[in-house]
Amino acid sequence: MSVFDIPLRDRMTPPLYTVSPDAKLPQIEYMLEDLDVSGIAVVDAEFRPLGVITRTDLLHAGAVPTVSLGRHGHLELPDRRVGDTLAGAPSTIDVGQSMEAAVEKLQKERIHRLLVVEQGRLVGVLSTWDVMATVAEARLKQPLGTLMSASVVTLSPEANTASAIERLQNAHVHGLVVVERGWPIGVFGQEEALAAERWPQESKVDQWFSPAVLSMPASMPVHRAAAQAVATRTRHLVVMELDGIGGIVTTSDFLHVERN
Repeated sequence: MSVFDIPLRDRMTPPLYTVSPDAKLPQIEYMLEDLDVSGIAVVDAEFRPLGVITRTDLLHAGAVPTVSLGRHGHLELPDRRVGDTLAGAPSTIDVGQSMEAAVEKLQKERIHRLLVVEQGRLVGVLSTWDVMATVAEARLKQPLGTLMSASVVTLSPEANTASAIERLQNAHVHGLVVVERGWPIGVFGQEEALAAERWPQESKVDQWFSPAVLSMPASMPVHRAAAQAVATRTRHLVVMELDGIGGIVTTSDFLHVERN
């Protein structure tokens, strides 16, 4: 039986934080920071989901970092409504579905979260974090190395951000692994690239990369890797082999674990 053959209701997270489409973008940045969440659901007056607003959405909306402190720097945001930044209908799933169905939808649509609805109203959220927590509790022993992407591009923290952004775009990878003295110290991904791109001055990767990264051996059971990632809220796991970095695993890669 699949480890995901369980009711979706048992694994979803209640929608603790929601905003109206009339909320302003500057308000959202402070909410994301204060609540320590990656996204907030946007709902109408009847609690029907309209979408999700994330920090990456804020960067796409024309934000300009006020200080060069990477992803944790404050943004100078246009005074626009949240509803004006939402693109298309949100990805939803009915609460009566199984988690297996939700995982398949996350895979198919290549997204990180689904809004769970009951009779059209928002009742929960199912994200890749919930998937990883399930993998951890199921104690799946599949080696972490089986989930990794072998396409790893590394760079120095002293690299120029303009060249790093160009490499990120050309490599078609989740993120560039920042390495110092042969050891991974962080990741320069799409969010960091967006923030750095909007900074008006020339800068180095060292000012922008995210230090939120875990390094683990390829033989590590996926349940232990998932447990550590969930506990530390780390989105990138660098897989180490005898001759150095072997690959990288992101939260979305846990959608592809062996089901049994």
